[in-house]
Amino acid sequence: DTKPRWWIFTELCKRMGFGQYVPYESIEDIWNYQLQDTGIKIEDFDKKGFIPLCNEPLIYSRDELKFKTPSGKIEIVSNKMEEREVPFFIPYEEPERPNIEKGEFRLIFGRVAVHTHVRTQNNPILNKILSENELWINESIAKKLGIKDGDYVEISSEDYSGKIKTKVTPFIHPECVFMYRGFQNDIPWLKRCYGKGLNEGRLLKGAFEKFGKGSHTGVLFENFVKVRKV
Repeated sequence: DTKPRWWIFTELCKRMGFGQYVPYESIEDIWNYQLQDTGIKIEDFDKKGFIPLCNEPLIYSRDELKFKTPSGKIEIVSNKMEEREVPFFIPYEEPERPNIEKGEFRLIFGRVAVHTHVRTQNNPILNKILSENELWINESIAKKLGIKDGDYVEISSEDYSGKIKTKVTPFIHPECVFMYRGFQNDIPWLKRCYGKGLNEGRLLKGAFEKFGKGSHTGVLFENFVKVRKV
C-alpha cells in the first residue's frame, strides 16, 4: 500500500537515528504542532471546513493600496530599468524560423493532466493511461517526410538524438513539433516507465544560457531539432 509522505519522512528520520526531531505518530500530531500558539485547533476546521483569519472580508484597504514604485503607481516606463540600461519596449523582431524542408522544427513542450511533473509515470494506473510521450507533428509535413501516425522517428539536436513515437495531427503549426515532458526515466527500478518516451530536456542545449528579458527564465522554445523517419 502507498504510504503518506509524512509517514515516510518520519520513519526515515527514526531509522537514521534522528527520530527525536520528528516525534509524530499521526498526521494529527503534525497538525497540532503546526497550530501551536495560533489559537486554532483541529476541531475548529471540523465545524465548517475552514477558519477565518480576519474579522473583515478585506485584509487591507484597497483605497490605501500603493505600489512599491517611485510614483506609487503602476509604471509602464521604469526609471530603474533605464538607469540599469535594461532594454524594454523593444521593437518586435521576427524570430529565426526552422527549415522544415530539411526536416528542421521548433521544439515546444508542455505538461499533461495525467501526470504530475516527473513523479507519477511509474504509477500503475496512470502509466496505463499514458506510458510514454509522443511527438506531435503536422499532418501535411509528416506526409512530405513519409511519416505516418504511430511511426517512430529520430529527433536530434546539436548534441543529442533519440527515438520517439509520432502523433500526426492537423492541430499543430507546421514549423513546430510538440511533446509532453517528464518521460524517459533512467532509473531501472521504476520498471513501468524505465526508458519509455523521450526527455525533452536533453534536446535543449543552450536554452538556459539565454534569458527572456523581463521574465528571467530560460528561452525554452527557441531550440530547433531535426526529425527523420527511422
